[in-house]
Amino acid sequence: MEPSYLQRRHRCSRRGRRHRHRQRALPSNLAGNGNLSGQRRSQQRLPQSRAICNSGGEIALDLAEAGVDVALAVRGPVQILPRDLLGLPIVTWAIIYRHLPARLVDLINAPVLRLALGSMEKLGLRRAAKGPLQMISEDGRVPLIDVGTLDKIRDGSIKIRPGIDRLTAYGVIFDDGRNENFDAMILATGFRPDLRRLVADVENVFDQQGMPLAVGRSTAAPGLYFCGQVTSPTGQLREIGIEAQRIADLACSYLAASGLRAA
Repeated sequence: MEPSYLQRRHRCSRRGRRHRHRQRALPSNLAGNGNLSGQRRSQQRLPQSRAICNSGGEIALDLAEAGVDVALAVRGPVQILPRDLLGLPIVTWAIIYRHLPARLVDLINAPVLRLALGSMEKLGLRRAAKGPLQMISEDGRVPLIDVGTLDKIRDGSIKIRPGIDRLTAYGVIFDDGRNENFDAMILATGFRPDLRRLVADVENVFDQQGMPLAVGRSTAAPGLYFCGQVTSPTGQLREIGIEAQRIADLACSYLAASGLRAA
């Protein structure tokens, strides 16, 4: 008998890698003014006064461009990449260096990136010890791609603040003890992966976080494949295209061996 996830001859389910919000509880007196980043639909609906964004550099940029007086709370060290470097998209450089170790690539690129971005420390930001490529390869974390955020920080449209220690009735208290009032708060708490709800009746397919153990190749469940579920520095769409072609070949071979015919 076919496993339940294969009770249709052909099935393709599109599901983002990170789809479940990291929920954060708000005090009841702030519940009406706090928004998770995924719930934000338009910066025009925020008060045109003061807003605090807990991480989320691109969200802060959107707010600043809409005229909102925004502060960006940065909890720890960061890595930032320019969208283009020496006239080439930053992803192109990752493709060029893809066969070299991540740490070596970061060492090679570090002086050029410092020249391209300027001093992050002068802006109140701390540079992470791990380089951008090493961060992606080892931690699955994607550095901020700068599309104007740094310029807004430099001209004062985005104010940098330390991490948030706790909330008050009218604002926040930061890690350095400062107390500031805000009219709105954007919680850029991020997403976490968990695909176990999508395919619940399989074994040896997911890790403890709900991520596939095999991506772009056969899994422990015959006929089940996952595509694009690994963070790639060479461009997510590029890697998805490569994996999709490989999966198509595997799926055709599986169907042929099962006595089925691909559409």
